[in-house]
Amino acid sequence: MYDLIVCNPPYFTDSLECPDPSRNNARHNVSLTYEELFDCARKLLSETGRLAIIIPSVQYEKIFALAKENNMFLIRQTNVRPTPNSAIKRYLLEFSPTEIPLQETDLTIELSRHNYTEEYKALTKDFYL
Repeated sequence: MYDLIVCNPPYFTDSLECPDPSRNNARHNVSLTYEELFDCARKLLSETGRLAIIIPSVQYEKIFALAKENNMFLIRQTNVRPTPNSAIKRYLLEFSPTEIPLQETDLTIELSRHNYTEEYKALTKDFYL
């Protein structure tokens, strides 16, 4: 049993695929559906384990429903906006088989073009030069 599963699942469902099979595999959910992800995660997680994923905002309702079907509870959510005045584009979500109060935060990536927020820089400092 695992205490944590982290997954950056393919973003695109039912969208135009490109001719490159490896790119399709990485970006489109042809090899791992959200249904399979939740089914496997539920079987592999310990009772207090967590599944952490990033998803496009258009998939939020579907993911929430799948979690519920698999007896998983949303315990942490970060709403990711490209800029302060833009709509949410991504969600960082954490689910668990054990229900605890939801922690919700917001993350803005840029204040303006290439002017990254301090919070975003702190979060990504180990990955970018």
